[in-house]
Amino acid sequence: MKRIRFIQLLSLTLLATSCESVLIREPAVTPRSTFEDLWKQMQERYPHFEIKGVDWEQVYREYSPQIKDNMSQSELFNVLGKMLGEIHDGHVNLMSSFDISHSPTINESLLGNRNVVESVLYEEYLTYTYHTTGGFIHNAIHNGKVGYLLYSSWMNEIRKSDLAYLYSKYSDCNGLILDLRSNTGGALYNLRMFLQSLPSNGQLLYTTKVKTGPGYEDFSEATGAYAPKTWDGPVWRKPLVVLIGPRSYSCSSLFSLCMKSYDNVRLVGNTTSGGTSVVYTFGLNNGWAYRTPMSRTFSPDGHNYENGVPPDYFVELDPLVLMDGKDSIIEFACRLIDSTVRQK
Repeated sequence: MKRIRFIQLLSLTLLATSCESVLIREPAVTPRSTFEDLWKQMQERYPHFEIKGVDWEQVYREYSPQIKDNMSQSELFNVLGKMLGEIHDGHVNLMSSFDISHSPTINESLLGNRNVVESVLYEEYLTYTYHTTGGFIHNAIHNGKVGYLLYSSWMNEIRKSDLAYLYSKYSDCNGLILDLRSNTGGALYNLRMFLQSLPSNGQLLYTTKVKTGPGYEDFSEATGAYAPKTWDGPVWRKPLVVLIGPRSYSCSSLFSLCMKSYDNVRLVGNTTSGGTSVVYTFGLNNGWAYRTPMSRTFSPDGHNYENGVPPDYFVELDPLVLMDGKDSIIEFACRLIDSTVRQK
């Protein structure tokens, strides 16, 4: 009898526990809860508040009053997108099924001052008999003494056969110009492929610290990224001048940082728009998602170039030179290659 009562009591206990589990409900998803979710996640994950000069607590105080219980999804998206825009980071985006937010200041840099006039590139340098190899548009310039390579996106695949052909085609030139002034980023795989075609002694290219906790300074120990082993194809050991500017972003900035560790490479033009960190995507409680960097990248001497990698030689487009149909930055790069060859 006692055994039966015990079983009955146990059954009632389990039933009560089961009912209790069923009655527990997830917190309601509201505009306020989504705002709090995004703000807190960014507070714990974003790594660049200091270098961007952003007071995230002040941003909260400014945007919190704008959140209303009866606001539409579109209105909520606009407020949250503007909040993220306060960070001025092109790698920070809010994403929904109907829109993607962007940083207005970064867009101004990428779409505004290009530091390049593409019509001049084609009329004076590439000419209309240019060549196309993979993602590269190219031709010989400067009386055949310099090879000019225009690479518009790191999303364009770089194959070993492409580089082998280019290095062979321009092997009699004094040097190469790689134009990244309109290259806003792409895939790291292609960056690494290009690095493998340059002379390497395993030199340190940069170090990275990854966000590990919610505190503003919760980061891992620095890990180094080193020049990859040179591949078994042709290696470009002659002068290489990389042209950069405000439209050079993300992978182009990281590539520019790497180039500072190669003896045969020089950067010419203007400072890039930065974006050297690794980017991750996370979800929000209402089904939207957002992108954010979660690491800090440093040069071998410890400098953080997240806001932009400066060139070795600052050169602006000269309006008077443009009137003659020429690009003063390309002209400077050609003279730099000439002087480098004369010094050897």
